[in-house]
This record gives sequence, C-alpha cells and structure tokens, in this order.
Amino acid sequence: MLRRRICEQNMRAKLRSAAVFTICTITLGINLDAAASVRTAPIGELTPLATLHLGKTADWVAITPDAVWVGSTGPDAVHRIDPQTNRVVATVNLRGAPCAGLATGFGSLWIPLCGKTKMLAKVNLNSNELAPLIKIGPAAPEGGITTSPDGVWLVRDKHGSLARIDPVTGTIRQTVRTPAGSYNPFYSEGQIWVTRAAGSELTSVDAASGTLGASVQTGPGPRFLTAGAGAVWTLNQGDGSLTRIDMATRRVTATIALGTPGHGGDISFGNGVVWTTMPKVPLMAIDAATGTLLCRWIGPGGDSLGIGHGAIWLTDYNRGTISRIELDGALAHCRSTSGGTAVSGGVAASGGLAGVAASNGTAAANSILPARPLDAAAAGRFAELALKCLHQEYPSHISHTLESDADARPPHELTPSFYGCYDWHSAVHGHWLLVRLVRLFPDAPFAAKARAELARSLTAENIAGEVAYFKRAGRASFERPYGLAWLLQLAAELRSWNDPQAQLWSSDLRPLESEAASRVKSWLPKLHYPIRIGEHDQTAFSFGLIWDWAGVADDGEMRSLLADAARRFYLRDRNCPLSYEPSGEDFLSPCVAEADFMRRMLDTDTFARWLSGFLPAVPQHTGRTWLRPAIVTDRADPKLAHLDGLNLSRAWMLEGMAQGLPATDGRVTVLRAAANQHREAALPAVTGEHYEGGHWLGTFAVYLTSDAGLRR
Repeated sequence: MLRRRICEQNMRAKLRSAAVFTICTITLGINLDAAASVRTAPIGELTPLATLHLGKTADWVAITPDAVWVGSTGPDAVHRIDPQTNRVVATVNLRGAPCAGLATGFGSLWIPLCGKTKMLAKVNLNSNELAPLIKIGPAAPEGGITTSPDGVWLVRDKHGSLARIDPVTGTIRQTVRTPAGSYNPFYSEGQIWVTRAAGSELTSVDAASGTLGASVQTGPGPRFLTAGAGAVWTLNQGDGSLTRIDMATRRVTATIALGTPGHGGDISFGNGVVWTTMPKVPLMAIDAATGTLLCRWIGPGGDSLGIGHGAIWLTDYNRGTISRIELDGALAHCRSTSGGTAVSGGVAASGGLAGVAASNGTAAANSILPARPLDAAAAGRFAELALKCLHQEYPSHISHTLESDADARPPHELTPSFYGCYDWHSAVHGHWLLVRLVRLFPDAPFAAKARAELARSLTAENIAGEVAYFKRAGRASFERPYGLAWLLQLAAELRSWNDPQAQLWSSDLRPLESEAASRVKSWLPKLHYPIRIGEHDQTAFSFGLIWDWAGVADDGEMRSLLADAARRFYLRDRNCPLSYEPSGEDFLSPCVAEADFMRRMLDTDTFARWLSGFLPAVPQHTGRTWLRPAIVTDRADPKLAHLDGLNLSRAWMLEGMAQGLPATDGRVTVLRAAANQHREAALPAVTGEHYEGGHWLGTFAVYLTSDAGLRR
C-alpha cells in the first residue's frame, strides 16, 4: 500500500506539470510501479472536422447506423446529427434533463430523465417523434441505460433494483436485485453487466433469464463501462483507474491507473482501442489487445464520447458542444510514439499500438490476448480468392424451377448482386469475406480493390433485383437456411462497421436483409424437425449464424424463435453419434455444429452439463487423440473437397465449444487441441489451386482465423 500511495503522489505531481505519466499497475493482486513516457499533448492538437453547439451543457452520446444522438440541457433535449453533413437535423425537446445515458434499440432512442419526477423518454429513430413518457425513472444522475434483444434495462433506485422494461408496453417485466449502489447497466454477449459506483464491483445478469450472476472486484467507484476485445472495461471514479474483466473467465486480468479520479467521464470502444474522457483530460487511448496506455490529450472539454462513422464524437460539457474528431487521425498521433506501458499477468512492459508479436507468430509476453493467426499477408491471400470469383459469372450453378422462358437467363440478370463464385451462397459469403477483411485491415494493399468490387455489387438497384428474384413463384425455400444465414452474416458485418461507405452498403442491402429475416421467421415455427446433415440444409450451423446476426441487428423476435427451436430440437439430445462422422461429402459436422450452437444458448455451467450428456466421450484431460481431422483424397473433386471445409468448420466450432465451458473444465484443453489439429490440417489446403474449393474455402478460413463466431 505504501508503494501505491507513493505512486499516486507522484502521479498527481506529474499531472500538474503535464509531463510524463506514471502508471501503477495492479494486476492479479500484485502492485507494480511502471514509469513510462506516455505521449501527452493538448487537445487542440486534434483538429475537429466539425464542432456543434447544442445548449448550455452537452452530455451523453449514442451512435446509430445513420445518426449521432447527443443530449443537452438548456434546452433539455436530444439532438440528431447527420454524420454525412455534420449538421443537426432534428432536436427533440424533453420534459426533463437527460441525466443517465442514452440507449438505442427496438427502433427507438431511450432517454432517462431527471427532474421533479424521474421518467423515461422514447424517441422514434425514423420519425424523431417523442412517444408518451414512461413512468419509470433512473435511480440517480450519472446512471445508465442499456438494451438487450428483448428488453430495456434501467436501475430504478439506490437499492440496485434493475428493471427489465418491455419495449412495446413500457411496463416492467422483471426486477433483478443487484447490489445496492449499482447504477450503470451495459449489455454485451448475452449478459447485463452492472457497475456498483458505491463500492468496487461489477455484477453480471443473464439477459435471457434475468438470473443474477457473480460479482467481480474492480477498482473503487466503477461507474461507466464498455465492452470490446473479449472484455468488459470499467472506468473507476474512485481512483481514476481502468479495470479489464475477461468475459469468458469473469476474472480481472488488468487494472491500469489512468490518474483521472472524480465525477463525470465516459468510456467507449472502437478500432481495437478503449477510449476514455474526463474533465481536463478529455481523451485517452488504451490498446485493448495489450493493455497499453497509448496517449492522452489534456485541456478543456470532455465528459462524454461515442465512437462511430469513422470518428470520435466528444462533448465539452461546460461549453455545450460536441466535436467530431477523425478516428484515424487520433490513432496516427498514437502510432507516432513508441511510448506506453503494457500490462499482463502482473508484468509491465513497453509496447506499441498493436503489441509486439514474436517471430513465430505467437503473442509476445506482454500481450493480454494471444495474437490472432490472421495477419495482413494471410488476409491478402484469402481476399484474392474472393476477388477472383466475385464477378466471375461462369461456371455457375443455378438452382431454381423454370416457370417460363423468362427464368432461363444469365446469372447476372437473375441475381445482379450475387452471381459469381459458382453459386449464390458462395457469392454472398465471398462478399462477407471481403467486408470482414477490409474492416480488419483497412489499409492493406487489397482494400481499395475490394471496396471497388463491393461497391459494384451492393447498389440499391442490384439489391432490388435480388429481392424481385426472391419473390417470384416457386422460390419460397430458395437458399434456406444456409444462403439466408450467410446473407444475414453479411448484413451483420456491414452493420458493425463504422465506415461511411459500409453504412451506405448496409442501407442498400436492408430490403434483402429484411426479406431473408422474414423468411426465416415464417419458416421456424413450421419446422417440426431439425435437419441433421453435413451439408447446406443443416439447421444447427445456420441457426448459429442467424443468432449472431440477431444480436447485432437487435432482433429480439428472431432470437426468441431460435431459442424456442433450440429447446424443441436440441436441448434433450443425448449421445450424439460422432463416431458415425464424417460422411463422404460433409463440410459441416452435425454433432459439433449442434454443440457450437447450443453454447450460444446456455450459460457456461448449463452448457457443461448439457455437453456431458450430448458428447460424453469428450475426454476430461489430454493424453489421447480425440476427433481426428478428416482425410481429403481429391481436392479437384467438388464434393470430396467438402472435407477441407469440414476440418475448417470443426476447428472454429471446437474453439467455440471450449469458450462455452467454464475455464476450469478439463475438456477445454482437449477441445482446443482438437481444434488446432483441424486448423493445421485444413489451412494449408486453402490455396485456390482448384476452383472447386477455391470459390468458397477462403470464407471458411477467414471465419476461423478471424474468430468471427467467438465472443470478443
């Protein structure tokens, strides 16, 4: 404790001189003093693209695909900013001060109001109209609000009463008793995470059932929080520290002393960076992968921020303004310095923005999370596979019934967006591959060409042609469920990408996305049996993709239908005959895919019990080979080449199963060892030498190596 007091005293002194920034690292119960020069500059260095005056004060930011919403007092209002023009396009006056966050969901903006009577306001995101106020208010100012797939969550009183509010009726469906003094909820990965500002803890609540989970110790006075890079991050007002809690293990893996204690502030995640703001230190950047404090900007302003549309949206509370700061520009300033202190496992070490990878591709010792195997070079090779076939019209496999001569037309006329890569679903997930890779590697050499090809496909006119094709007679089951699932994955990737061009594509794709979702929703209640095969029609794999889309799209109805299907089809399954696999033309494992879907549906302990009955032969410890990779005898044969896909999909599904188990479960090591064996067997085969595999295996390789289906 003495060392910590000395460090805090030094920090206060050095903050006053705006010189170097001392970090006291408290990780896994070990106190470490790690002095390092962190880049410090005046906030004026970041020239805003625009600054908008909103009122006497400006506070709370929410980002949607087509707008930025900001709260104000004087007037009490929320303001809608068009990120294309950087202008306020709507102001909605409120009957109280927005005082406890903003949240979006169910087509609405949700605004807790303070005043003589605390209330909850609801603004339609399309019409900007204010609905009748809901007579449920926040516990106190500086609280928070969040939405899950089926509800709005708000702490109502100082006793920690967390209300689950029906978004349609505005009534409380459930109240969960979190620790007294908890005020700020945040939804991520199926959990409501609630900080206890009156103490030093973070509590989880299962968003589906409302079951109260365990609490995790944080720094003192945690209030605002965010999620990213597989973790929940709390900004602790008591000592100005930042705590990282691993979502999978529910354990604190790092606490970084930022030196910004006090009321106010905010935190957000974007582009692999945790961003914080506090009065007088309006912006700080922490590398989420390494725990490195990258840089900070000091001066006037700060208090609330949001990341979206390629920008940092930063309020100046006292001046009543919000500024748009170019995200890449801020990151460029951080990259210009080699300073910073990374934190991992009780060790502090210097590191750059992305950490330092060892020469053999493994993570360096100072990285909190292991380096992903997908690097820019590999991404380029996979991107080239999609670029070669995205608009290659022939050979083409068209699967539809001819009703007349009009149906016997070239592929580009039938489906004007998705006609390459041999068949419709491969064309769709080829687009997903490029979107994901450009999103992950925006400056890679392939990015410009990929954007051009995507822009060629994803136009409003082309998508209208796709919708028209869907709606012709005899196509009710077209590409169901596999192609529809990949279409929704493409939509989810675009929705998640804070890029103006991507948001335009997302908007243009929306009619086809809606058609695909509608078809799945109408089909699921009528589906009386699951489809348990190893090819396209299998339900478990597609259900997993659609479930992940529904989380991004905030589609509670879809998640409810899938949860019902999981109960009807899979919850009572036992002794899956894995020894019967694979069939000769499988690219999906019926047993493993089902387990990978169910880990999305169940909490870790329940999934562990379910898996024991479903796959009882999974060993509890390493020592013998389990589930060997499939043998591929002829990669020029389009059906036999499916087995490369089986090895790739098994690899990511086994990894998903491991993530779904408690960290202490002995099967985790076994599953990950099997995943690595399948990965090593399959990735060298993704070369594009044979078009039979080259037109689709790249997608499976990217899905695996970019951890697309895992919680991050």
